[in-house]
Amino acid sequence: MEKRTGSIIDLKALEENIKNLKNNLREGTKLAAVVKADAYGHGALEVSKAAIKSGADLLCFATAKETMEILKEDISAPILIMGPLMEDTLDLVVDFGVRQCVFLKEHIEMLQKKAEEKNLEAYVHLKVDTGMNRIGIKDMDEFKELLDTMVRCDRVIFEGMFTHFAVSDEKDKSFSIMQADRFGKFVSLAEEKGFKPVLHACNSGAIIDLPQYGFDFVRAGISMYGYYPSDDVKKENVKLTPVMSVYTHISHIKNIIPGETVSYGRTFVAKDEMTVATLPIGYGDGFNRLLSDKGSVLVGGKRAKILGRVCMDMTVVDISHIENVKIGDEVIVIGKQGDETITADEHARICGTISYEILLSFSSRVLREYRL
Repeated sequence: MEKRTGSIIDLKALEENIKNLKNNLREGTKLAAVVKADAYGHGALEVSKAAIKSGADLLCFATAKETMEILKEDISAPILIMGPLMEDTLDLVVDFGVRQCVFLKEHIEMLQKKAEEKNLEAYVHLKVDTGMNRIGIKDMDEFKELLDTMVRCDRVIFEGMFTHFAVSDEKDKSFSIMQADRFGKFVSLAEEKGFKPVLHACNSGAIIDLPQYGFDFVRAGISMYGYYPSDDVKKENVKLTPVMSVYTHISHIKNIIPGETVSYGRTFVAKDEMTVATLPIGYGDGFNRLLSDKGSVLVGGKRAKILGRVCMDMTVVDISHIENVKIGDEVIVIGKQGDETITADEHARICGTISYEILLSFSSRVLREYRL
């Protein structure tokens, strides 16, 4: 079998992360596993199964069509679509009892009509915008009108109500506290109307730093995969272990002399004699091109610097200082080898982005292996 590039998804680490996150919450608060975007690049089906087995009570997706792979399996946990309702997914939502985010009265009316057609019920979670200014209802008068619509639409079950913290991973928690207070006002009005929805607001930053706002559910995204949402959260509150490691193998080794260049654009020029290795990984695999001339990988337990530009399918690294390297040796792109570790956070700092993007960028060419 060709030794190229792959990833290892450590489901035991996922289980430990879920356990540690739940231990930071008050007793009785449930955890929803956010598995949108193919579980942040970890594989939605396998991660969903493992998350439920590890104590998650709900699965969260961004779109209804993302759930189709899961709905084919025997997974009993409820599913919540956190993105806006799309008219072409009404049948899927109603037929399979998928919980749908709503924030417009038109959403409720469409679901009512479809549920009547099918003689079924539609379950919704009402999204309140408390400061994110993305999606959700923020005007109290509009909220009252929406509640009245909910009362009229007897086939729409008002199961949940939620909001989303914008800066819960920052040291200053004043905006998050304001958001929680604002959410409380909407909740009070819903309860005055006789509704008793389950409530959820906490994302990863709030699970770690603001567990007092856990309500009935929290939504664990990046933290479930072993990364902190920022360096500002109190990492000592919850121990997290990265779930994904990425590896490749050395496909070629050669020597270059002073003045020779490496890769497209000739951005790297050798000053001394060097030994370089070619790796079968590139931006076509999700290995970010912004790592060119800046990033490193691990070879023989030591850091090997990227030389020149990352290509679509290959990358060249410096192995001059590493002994006994041979073709076929394993190279760690993300993960641990010997005493050295490279994380998605490190890649993100170099690329000017966040660990989330690094993790979910790896393409289908990077085959996944799941380990328990």
